Amino acid sequence: MKKVLTRGFLPLFFFLSLNVVAYAQNGGKEGMDSSDLFYNIYRSHSVEVTFPNDDGGLPWEGYTEPSGHILFPATITREGVNYKVERVAPWTFARCGGITGLTFAESLHNIGFSAFAFCEGLRSVEIPSSVQVIGGCAFMGCCGLQSVVLPEGMEQLREYVF
Repeated sequence: MKKVLTRGFLPLFFFLSLNVVAYAQNGGKEGMDSSDLFYNIYRSHSVEVTFPNDDGGLPWEGYTEPSGHILFPATITREGVNYKVERVAPWTFARCGGITGLTFAESLHNIGFSAFAFCEGLRSVEIPSSVQVIGGCAFMGCCGLQSVVLPEGMEQLREYVF
């Protein structure tokens, strides 16, 4: 019995030690920049851009929905520590119809499943060469898209991305 408890406890402890804090700040400005985004910060000094509502409600319920041009920084600094922005979490900006443009830093590696799905105001997307994976349905339903630039050598482009 002791072995089973020890084995079950270790993965749980490891998982809980990875996700340090969710950090949020919203300045209510037109468009968003690095100080307006919501982040999951991990002990590995990496960051995932995410949505603010993780209590099972709609992702932006009770918050100002993103609009305008969104700038994704290469790093953020919290309490004197630099964190590398590497991922956009699944569903983060889904159905945010007011987003018109995206600028990704070269630190970004992964765009999650349906991260920008149904962002009808989105006009153009240029994916940096650092991105290795674009999750399925990431830009599905973005009916306003007029231009998409993908990097050479991308490792994975999942189903129904556009």
